[in-house]
Amino acid sequence: SRDLHTLIVPHTLQLQLQGAMVSFEELPWKQDQLDERKALFKECDPNGNYYCSLAEIDNILSSGKYDYGPLSPEQVNSAMLHAFNEAKNFGGEERGCPADYIEHREFRVFLEIFVHKVQDKEHEVDGTLDDSYKE
Repeated sequence: SRDLHTLIVPHTLQLQLQGAMVSFEELPWKQDQLDERKALFKECDPNGNYYCSLAEIDNILSSGKYDYGPLSPEQVNSAMLHAFNEAKNFGGEERGCPADYIEHREFRVFLEIFVHKVQDKEHEVDGTLDDSYKE
């Protein structure tokens, strides 16, 4: 019999709660991972203002919860910076201060770009670069 906690908390969050590292590929960037993405965004947004700085996101994604395989912290940070810069102001409507942050509605785009950039760097390290997911 499964307890109520197991039924409510998604698998990756259960692993995080147990202290196990989760592969970066488990980051909730897919459309159907809304609940997990909301929980992750809430972690990355300690102010609760629906904006996340690169430092706030880095604090969570580099906290040791996620396994980035053979990549160095510098390679992960590079992928994160590039994904952040591509995703911020994704809608093109922000000006001034908000344009320097990832908004709640841009977070999924950031995660998708970040996961793909980390995968590219990982394939560069092991020599199996595959651009098939790109258009």
